[in-house]
Amino acid sequence: MYKQYLLFIFLFLHSLYLFSGVLQAQAPSANGSEYFLRAEEYRVQQQYQHAISAYENAIKADPSNHKYFLQKGKCYYNLKDIDKAIYCLEKAAKLERKQVDAYVGLSQLYKEKGQDDKVIYYLHQASIYDDDVSKKLDYKLRVLQILYHKNAYKEALTHIREAYALDTNDPELLYYAAWASNQDKQYQKAVQAILQATPKIRYFKPQESAKYYYQLGYAYHHLAAYDKAKEAFEKASYGSLKASVARFMPEHQCKLAYAYQKVYDMDKTNQYLKQALKMDAQMPQAKKLLLQIEQNNATEDMLAAMIRSAEMERNEDEKVRRYSKVLDIYMSKGNYKEALEVVNSCLEIQPARYDLRFVRAIAVYKIGNKEQGISELYQLAHLSVLSSELRSLFCFSLGLLYKEQGDNKNAYNYFKKATAGVYRVAALEELAALQAQ
Repeated sequence: MYKQYLLFIFLFLHSLYLFSGVLQAQAPSANGSEYFLRAEEYRVQQQYQHAISAYENAIKADPSNHKYFLQKGKCYYNLKDIDKAIYCLEKAAKLERKQVDAYVGLSQLYKEKGQDDKVIYYLHQASIYDDDVSKKLDYKLRVLQILYHKNAYKEALTHIREAYALDTNDPELLYYAAWASNQDKQYQKAVQAILQATPKIRYFKPQESAKYYYQLGYAYHHLAAYDKAKEAFEKASYGSLKASVARFMPEHQCKLAYAYQKVYDMDKTNQYLKQALKMDAQMPQAKKLLLQIEQNNATEDMLAAMIRSAEMERNEDEKVRRYSKVLDIYMSKGNYKEALEVVNSCLEIQPARYDLRFVRAIAVYKIGNKEQGISELYQLAHLSVLSSELRSLFCFSLGLLYKEQGDNKNAYNYFKKATAGVYRVAALEELAALQAQ
């Protein structure tokens, strides 16, 4: 009996010893480092699920270790589980505010989710805590790239000032500084930024330096330094920038003046013509248009004589031609009631003249019969026998009337249909203005 009792005690103690060993083997290590090392091996082998399980054991042992969350987040990213990756990296950043890798990773994750504000925030955090100056600048440039594409120049100015503390001569930074200054109407600052970048960009390929010279030309143009602007724009006229450069040429301003003159918007005609002549006082097309406008400043006596001449003319074609000169003067002066009387007389003789019907539609609209004017112009724009230029004139004019009525949807649609001649140039300007609203 005594021997059996001793055997029972021995077996009981032995089982306790074995059980304690099992518990010890199953319990996580005090700091989780063993599980972490095992997880890293799994991660390197791309066994991400196994790695995640091991990281979770490490976290249970030491939930305050930011590295465990960071590496676990990397695994979730590789498994394309963006939301869980974000959770882990944000946890790592909370545990260690200087965890730059977490900030950089979060900026990438939120970029994939299309959340620019979060991307900017985490890149900014990375720029604060990273000790590497070149990396800090890179983070700022990435922020500025986002703001540039969003045209958020006011927000960009803050980041530019912070980036200047890191490097005042980086060409990409100076480009963004010039762009933001131009958008902020600080044109002299834009000039200074590009001139500061010039020693470096002169070694760039022309297609690479074009964007810098575009900002320089833009600034000089708004400073009315047109010769310097022209020189800069010549260096900027590459690839996709060609169309943008063209908008700042006197030829472009003259085309706009012609387009608005054809629809009898004399305020805009004079605005663009004046600008074209400022940029090139000897421009032939601009001087020709100026002469036409001056000829329309006829006195009442001159107009009366022209009307009598038309009334006395027996040849119908010549009569309409003479009336048309009077009509053009009345429309240019804004005498729409008188113009309507004249155009109606012309249409009695030549009712199929689309150009006369166009003037009538504008005159009807201008005297206050807006719906009727738009209706008449709408019918003209949808005729099937028009030349592309005449159709573009009608569509451009219809877009202007819809815009004046606050119907931007129809305005947009008809501006897009103006695809020929000077009307296409003016329509593109109008479209850009609508899109900027």
